[in-house]
Amino acid sequence: MLRGHRGRFAVIIASSISTAVLAALAPLPLRVLIDNAIGGEPLGSNLAGFLGQVGLPTTGQGLGILAAVAFAILAMLLAVSGAVTGYLWAFLGNRLVESVTDDMFGSSLRAGDGFHRRVVPADQLVRMTTDSWAVYTVANLLVGIPSTQLPTVAAVAFAAWHLDPFLTLWVFALAPTFAVVARVAGRRLTLRSHAEAESRAGVAGVVRDTIRGLPDVMHLDAGGRQIELFGDQGRRWRRHSVRNVTLTVGAQTVTLTLAHAVQALVLTVGGFGVINGSTSVGTLVVFLGYAEILARQARSAASMHNQWRSSKAGLDRVDEVLRAAPRVAEPSADDAVVLLAGRNLDVRFESVSYAYGSTPVLHDISLHATAGTVTALVGPTGAGKTTLVSLLPRLIDPATGTITIDNVDHRRIPLRNLRNLIAVVRQDPYLFPTTIRDNIAYGRPDATNDDIVIAARAARAHDFISSLADGYDTRIGDGGTGLSGGERQRLAIARALLKDAPILILDEPTSALDAETEADVMDAIDHLVDGRTVFVIAHRLSTIRSADTIIVLEAGRIREHGTHHELIAANGLYHSLYTTQFAQPRPRPPEADRAVEAVVART
Repeated sequence: MLRGHRGRFAVIIASSISTAVLAALAPLPLRVLIDNAIGGEPLGSNLAGFLGQVGLPTTGQGLGILAAVAFAILAMLLAVSGAVTGYLWAFLGNRLVESVTDDMFGSSLRAGDGFHRRVVPADQLVRMTTDSWAVYTVANLLVGIPSTQLPTVAAVAFAAWHLDPFLTLWVFALAPTFAVVARVAGRRLTLRSHAEAESRAGVAGVVRDTIRGLPDVMHLDAGGRQIELFGDQGRRWRRHSVRNVTLTVGAQTVTLTLAHAVQALVLTVGGFGVINGSTSVGTLVVFLGYAEILARQARSAASMHNQWRSSKAGLDRVDEVLRAAPRVAEPSADDAVVLLAGRNLDVRFESVSYAYGSTPVLHDISLHATAGTVTALVGPTGAGKTTLVSLLPRLIDPATGTITIDNVDHRRIPLRNLRNLIAVVRQDPYLFPTTIRDNIAYGRPDATNDDIVIAARAARAHDFISSLADGYDTRIGDGGTGLSGGERQRLAIARALLKDAPILILDEPTSALDAETEADVMDAIDHLVDGRTVFVIAHRLSTIRSADTIIVLEAGRIREHGTHHELIAANGLYHSLYTTQFAQPRPRPPEADRAVEAVVART
């Protein structure tokens, strides 16, 4: 990711080096002020010669004022340079987080069912909005510290060594202790941060589940139970968070104490040097400044190390999303075949089998759907109907066998091209919390307003849309809240009509509707079927009697196939399903009436 920011990175390096040089130079005017201007010691020949050439004072009060001005200028430049470096790092870090979040979102969309069963939506949300910031910490650790703190330490060490090598050794005497403290605290932070991240995701999960299931929560009077669950998860999150804060504050306290110990050590050793004449007062003051700079760098490094340990949990959770195995693989560029969205697309399943884990779902399925025909899939619940049609747009891939579209293996068709060839109307379509216009145009965002209205009219949705206060600009709630089941279904049909795909999948589009609404929806569906290759899943067998071919599935196998009349005449599974669904209720025997009367009398 950093390769895409070479220019910004070069500017950061230049700013960091200037900050390091200024940090080493900033305390030096104090030595001139104390030793030369106040103490009367003569300046070095090089510095005195330079000041004399430019007409600046080299002794007394004038030299003191000059040293004070130089100190103020260097301190100001150091502050500005540090602020610029910090801003540049913040900007780059945010860009890195943005990039990794984009990658996580894309990886999540491509991930297989195993990932989504293991990582629930609320947990994915926490990973993308919170855990992704671990990348910022890692960027600081791997690049920020080496490019900003190490030059500063090197520049200060170089300047200090030239002033007083013996005192420099004492300044760095406690450096290993800082590393030990950071390592010990960091190990514990890693474990506790994992627990905090999981408990934070647990809180988000309770909120999501409660909001999504709010009608059932209210009907079952389970609000108190959800509040209690939310409180339990919140307390668990708080416990882990407090433990992390306690450990972090403790490590910072120890580090700060060590920093003061370094300054005390320099003051003690340097003080004895001043007393015995081996060190000047100005040099001691400069070293105290250097000790403060180095202590600040050590505290920052220790803090970053602790943050790295704390962010390790978030980084692992980010990595799990980025490394999630894709649901299906894109074809290679050399093998890919792009199909045009014409209407003459035959679909063929050849010896297709599929299993969820170790559980077989489909067994050796072979069928052929020609362009312009309707193929209905019927059978008992769990027969494998939805799994079968899920194979066509490659929501999943078959374990064995092939599926061809226009005689091309559908695994050779790029996913975007393949899914643009297919429109789907599901039993419970999802509508996004935006305008009706945007929902209809979701599969074709470049559609004109006229195209959207034409699709809505064909789907028998225009009249109810026009009756709304804002018409097509009406915003609907999450999932279509505020609309009836029939209205949501008609919007989904309008969406499929607008997409104008040559292959259509209708997955039980009317099973949840009443008879009158079903008639309206089926009328709208008739406009979808014309000229397309259509697959229909239906429990209401009345909706598929006119299908060109009816495939009867049972336990993942094709038991029968043919037209409605052929299957009725065959007197097999389809005949049994049909007669059971449309059989007249049998009259209740007299003894049943007497039993009911007895119960009522006792009540």
